Amino acid sequence: MTPVEIGSGRAAASRSAPSGESILCVDDDPNILEALQRQFRKTFRIETALGPERGLALMQAKGPFAVVISDLRMPGMNGIQFLTNVRMLAPETVRVMFTGQADLADAIAAVNQGAIFRFLLKPSSAIILSKVIESALEQHRLIVAERQLTQQLGLPAGARPAAVPAASAEAASADPVSFGAAILQAAIEFDERRRRGLSHSDALASMRAGADRYPPAIMAALTRLEKVELAEQMQVVPLSRLAAGMILEQDICGRNGMCLIGKGQQITATLLQRLQGFSHTLDKDAPVAVRIPELQTAG
Repeated sequence: MTPVEIGSGRAAASRSAPSGESILCVDDDPNILEALQRQFRKTFRIETALGPERGLALMQAKGPFAVVISDLRMPGMNGIQFLTNVRMLAPETVRVMFTGQADLADAIAAVNQGAIFRFLLKPSSAIILSKVIESALEQHRLIVAERQLTQQLGLPAGARPAAVPAASAEAASADPVSFGAAILQAAIEFDERRRRGLSHSDALASMRAGADRYPPAIMAALTRLEKVELAEQMQVVPLSRLAAGMILEQDICGRNGMCLIGKGQQITATLLQRLQGFSHTLDKDAPVAVRIPELQTAG
C-alpha cells in the first residue's frame, strides 16, 4: 500500500468515538498500521490487523466493529474480497477502502454496488481520512438506530418507513411506546404524500398544517430527511460518464489546477461540450461525485 500521508495534517475529528465504536484497519504493511495508530489513538478506538486473514480473525475475536478500513491490494485476498467477507460477518459494519489511481474502476463499481461506503485515493492526508472515518461512524449510528427502532416498533424484517432512519435518534430521549407510534404514523403519512407526487417540502408543509399532531422532534427529523434522500441519490462516476442533469458534488479541475466547472452546477449539454474542449487536460477515468435529481432517478 502506498503510504498514507499520516503526518500531513491534524486529525479533523473533534471528539473520540463513543464506547463500542471501534475501527479496524487492515493492511499488509505494518508501518502503515503503526502510523494510523499513532495518528488516531487519541481520537478514535483503533484496532489493526496485518493482512486480511488476521483481519477476519480479529473480527471474530473482538467484533463487530463500527468501521473497517482496508487496503485494496493485499496478497491472498484483495480488499474487495475481504470487505465482502466483512459484510457477511457483520452487515452493519461500514466499510471503507484505500485504492490507487490504477484501480479506480473497481473502487467505483464497489461503491455503486453497495459493497463499500467510501473509497480513498492513495495517498490521503490525515485530515481527509479523519473526515471519512467520522462520516462512516455517523452512517453506522444511523444503521444501528434504524434497526433498534424497527425492533422496538415490532415492524417485520425489511420494513423501512422513509422517516424511520432520520427520526430514530430522537427516540432515545422520549417515551418509547408513544414516541415510536408517532414516528410510525408520521412515516406513513409522509410516504402517502410523496406517493401522491408531492415534493419533500410540500409534503412537510401539508403535515405542518396540523402542527400539534406530532412532536417537534419528529417534524425536525422529517425536515432533515431531505438531506438523507439527497445523499442516497449520490453516485461516483468516471468523468467520461457525466450526463446532462447530474449535479456536481465537487469541482472539476484540469491537470493544471484550473477549475473548469464548480461544485453545485448542474451538467448541461453546453457544459459537456466545454469539457470536451478541455479533454486534453482531463483524466477521463477520474472519479466524480454527482447527485442525481429525483425526477431523473424516477425516470
